[in-house]
Amino acid sequence: MTALNSRKVIFSLGVALGLLVQSGCKNLALVTNAVGGDPNSPLLLERVPSPDLADILEQRDKHCQRSKEARSRRLEHMSSKQRAEAFETIMIASCEPDYYPGVMQTALQSLRKYQDWSWGAQSFITLMQDVSDSQQRMLAYNQKLKLKLEQTIEAIGAIEEGINQRTEESPK
Repeated sequence: MTALNSRKVIFSLGVALGLLVQSGCKNLALVTNAVGGDPNSPLLLERVPSPDLADILEQRDKHCQRSKEARSRRLEHMSSKQRAEAFETIMIASCEPDYYPGVMQTALQSLRKYQDWSWGAQSFITLMQDVSDSQQRMLAYNQKLKLKLEQTIEAIGAIEEGINQRTEESPK
């Protein structure tokens, strides 16, 4: 175990202990879910059908406090076709949007067919759509740069090859 992982484990145990003490040992499942990232815990829209922005940001924060591995495990168990799962997917993907651009975009597309969102949920979806659109533009721009770089490298290679041929052909 690396030093960084050891610190994360110690920190997670400290958070769990703090939550346990703070809750008076009443709700051990809450502590376990907050730190461990149970893939079977209820989704936000299953618990709160019309969440306000504070509910959404609180749930997102819980996801973002989990390890990248825990978030990835949670995403593996979800389908972007169901409303509650697609919404949860967006919250998880927003923790590190550069790692999940396609996942976020797919989930956002599946949510377009739903119109009956609370103001907070609609605001969050709109914000995440803006993030996703920006990512897609950046990915397209990076792809153009990559293509241009490859073409430049090929052109430089052709120039070098031409110089080498002339050098070989020139009388000494």
